[in-house]
Amino acid sequence: MVNQVLDAIFEAIQTSPSWRVRLKALPLVQVFYFRQVPLISEIKIVEMLEVLCKCLDDEVVEVREMAATTLSGILRLSPRRSVLTLKDRFVRLAKNSHIPNRQDPGYGKAIRQRHAAILGICALVDSYPYTVEKWMPELLTNILAEHTYDPVRVLIGSPFKSRR
Repeated sequence: MVNQVLDAIFEAIQTSPSWRVRLKALPLVQVFYFRQVPLISEIKIVEMLEVLCKCLDDEVVEVREMAATTLSGILRLSPRRSVLTLKDRFVRLAKNSHIPNRQDPGYGKAIRQRHAAILGICALVDSYPYTVEKWMPELLTNILAEHTYDPVRVLIGSPFKSRR
């Protein structure tokens, strides 16, 4: 039944037109993961991380923030290789996201992508609250420091803003 429950939660998150449903379903993923981690297959864990990464680019900022919080909690119990893969993904996304002029039609999407990258990086940092991993200082000083002066709309609600 584990796979069916996860599939139902993933479907609610990915297909619901209501942002409130997406927002309320995200913590269920984390609670279910904590309680059922020995029974969840590796494929489902990868799918779970993918669903959460897609939610980091949601149109509603509250959903993005909850996805980052959920991702951080899940990464605390995940294998190190998945953390390194996500780190590379978020760093690449941050470096490739260029914010155009405000009048450009792609401005909103560019802001969301940059915010997704920053939230993903912050989730990685938050997933190790008591240790400093080998990759963390470079991530903080080289990647996040570049985005210190991003437009305010990018960093609104970012969990990292209180650490600067």
